[in-house]
Amino acid sequence: MIVIVSVLFSVVWAACLWGILLAVIGVGLSRHCRPGIHLALIGAACLPSLLLLAGWLTPLPQPQPSLVMGDLVEIGLQGLVASIDGVANRSLAGGHGYAMELLAGLYVTGVVVQMVRVFRAHRGFVSCVRDAEPFRGFSSRWPLLVTTSPVSPFAIGGRNAAIVLPESLVRQWPAATIAMVIAHEEAHLRHRDPTIAMVLATIGALFWFNPFLGDLITRWRQACELRADAMALRGVPRVARKQYAVALVDALRLSAAAARPGFSTSFTSQALRREKMRLGAVLQGGFKFAGRGPGVLIAHAAICLLMVAGGASGLTAASAAGTEIVMDRFIPGGRLTAPFGIKRKNLRVHTGVDVAAPLRTPIIAPADAIVIEATDLFRNEPRYGKAVVLRFDNDLVGWFTHVDSYFVKPGDRVARGEIFATVGRTGQARGSHVHIETYRGRRRVDPASVWSFLKN
Repeated sequence: MIVIVSVLFSVVWAACLWGILLAVIGVGLSRHCRPGIHLALIGAACLPSLLLLAGWLTPLPQPQPSLVMGDLVEIGLQGLVASIDGVANRSLAGGHGYAMELLAGLYVTGVVVQMVRVFRAHRGFVSCVRDAEPFRGFSSRWPLLVTTSPVSPFAIGGRNAAIVLPESLVRQWPAATIAMVIAHEEAHLRHRDPTIAMVLATIGALFWFNPFLGDLITRWRQACELRADAMALRGVPRVARKQYAVALVDALRLSAAAARPGFSTSFTSQALRREKMRLGAVLQGGFKFAGRGPGVLIAHAAICLLMVAGGASGLTAASAAGTEIVMDRFIPGGRLTAPFGIKRKNLRVHTGVDVAAPLRTPIIAPADAIVIEATDLFRNEPRYGKAVVLRFDNDLVGWFTHVDSYFVKPGDRVARGEIFATVGRTGQARGSHVHIETYRGRRRVDPASVWSFLKN
């Protein structure tokens, strides 16, 4: 019975902490929240349940006549355990013992399954490190290795700490990009993220039933990646940020094929929505970690109180003004090569606009939209190549064709400023670019009349 009560209590308590975090930093995975905050909340979510189990397994000493705070805590915990024992005895007497045993068995089975997954993932990473070869030409405090396995770059901690890079990506990346990726993984090792991730993977297995704790662990991982991105890109020019974003997309495609879960700190994950947010932060320099540890949470709470008092409208207006999408935000480094309505050599009128950019450059949504179509063969015509069709407000539909890859599926909602595809040269495309067409109902309109940054 004590196990079941601990399980239920941990879910409720973690839900409260999770709700406080969302109330302070918002629903999305925040770029502005340090990993230490999530780590503190994870510990706070787990500790009461672990103390409850420890108090049940280990008899508490009798309190002394002179009471201090520690004695009061022991008395309260002892009373809680005694009351739970009473509930358990009454449940068993009432014939509910079989149900309790069944639930306890389900919990233990879940723990075993999750621990096996963690062990297999760890063994896979260790095997990858063992079979890797030394990587020459770059220096680091930690050993640099290169592997033929199709994995995203990752760091593994402990006594055999190392940084592992995939050979297939190392061959195509320039030296500056490789150096930034190595700096990213060095940041993880400097903060002992791989070791902490291993501990959190074990905690996640013990509390596998708790979705709120699982989300806190996910947020910690994302905060660690954003911190490592910020350290790797500190002081680099904008063009280097674009190269880093392309490397992130390359690693994302490789890891999606491998699909190897685990607790090692990989350069990318299989969570496309979180990776799109990271790409946006990389391209726009959106790393704003103000302060350290739980103090940041208090600072955010104070800001929220001020907003409720009357400052929310001003902050919202300032935020909207600072996020106006221009060409460089829509497609970094993009340039208009063919406007709407011009006649080409074949005397056909151009039905959209073409924006040229380096291959695999991220394409950012200019407004909130719903994905109507995301396909490798648009309208059954090979000339379009891969395409994404988005429906915006006011019955506006946009076609984005010749893309290299896309990260959405029909029915998904895409937020303004979110990356949904990359520039390509699929179909009948002479160079890497994206072709954009817009429609209101059945009437074709000039995309530049909708989004002014597409004008000459």
